[in-house]
This record gives sequence, structure tokens and C-alpha cells, in this order.
Amino acid sequence: MNDINIPQGAQTVINTLQQAGYDAYVVGGCVRDSLLGIEPNDWDVCTSASPSQILCSFCDKRVIETGLKHGTVTIVMDDGQYEVTTFRVDGEYSDNRHPDSVRFVTNVVEDLARRDFTINAIAYNHNGLIDPFGGREDLERCVISCVGNPDDRFGGGRAAYPQSNAFCICLRVFYCRRNGKINSPKQR
Repeated sequence: MNDINIPQGAQTVINTLQQAGYDAYVVGGCVRDSLLGIEPNDWDVCTSASPSQILCSFCDKRVIETGLKHGTVTIVMDDGQYEVTTFRVDGEYSDNRHPDSVRFVTNVVEDLARRDFTINAIAYNHNGLIDPFGGREDLERCVISCVGNPDDRFGGGRAAYPQSNAFCICLRVFYCRRNGKINSPKQR
């Protein structure tokens, strides 16, 4: 698995939050993709700072109040935009897609526990990976596992099942290419 090269803007966001006394990590798909050797399309940051503390920490930057009730603020940096979200625990999902409520927490592991798949429940900063659910191992084995019980996680709404199928296909193709079992697609 590959190293994680955090873009300058995301690193500045993490450093700013840490210098203000908060925990901060890149999290989710950007960590997953980096470990697979795929360049992430975007970089999300999670933090122990509350939304108001995030806003205060970046009072000298352009910020977008993306979703304050869910703890998300977008920080505009020279090299792009970074969504910064307070560690949280999600309430019920009456629409099977968006939480009805959230509760902010100060522990990254609690935040990671709310995520869908183990491969998305990985955080990283200069101190290393936080991977309490074995996401890196699942990536290496090309396995998709839920964080917790799948029936509890997805209930009657099967919204994440198509996403899990897409992940499975992508991981299998990546694994086979990496191990020389299939060739890259040919141009037609």
C-alpha cells in the first residue's frame, strides 16, 4: 500500500487546527484512494473542533458554511477547497440517506464508527493511520466490510448496497491489474 501525500492546502488546514489545540485528520475516500495508489479527487478533513471553533480558526480565510448543523465548513485554500467536519455521531436516518440529527463528539474513533464501510473509516495525519475497523487490511484483501452490523447500518433502505457493489468491482480490477492478472483497457 502506498504512502499518503497530503496536498499543501489540506496539510495547512490540519496544522492550523492542531496548532489551535484540536485533533485533525484527512479522512475517508481520500485516505482509501491514497492507500490504493489512486489520486483522490477531493480531500476531507475531520476534527475535534466544533463548527464555531473551525470558523474562528480560519477567520483569515474564505470559508463556506456548507452544513453547520452537520458540522461541515468548507475552507477555501490556494490549491482547492477542503470540507472540514466536526467529529460526530449520527442520529436516525428516516430517509435512509441523511441523518435526522447529529451529536458532536471529540473522539475520532467515534466519528469513524458512523461510516459505512471499513475502507472509508480510516483517518490519517502526520502521526499515522487511525484504522480501528481494519480498513487497510480489507483494502489489501480486496474485501468490502461494513462498520458494524450491515442490517443495523443500512436498515430497510438499501441505499449503500449499490455503492458497495461499485467498490467491489473497482477493488477487484485494481487488485488484478496490480498483480498482473488482467491488462489495462485498450483504446478502441
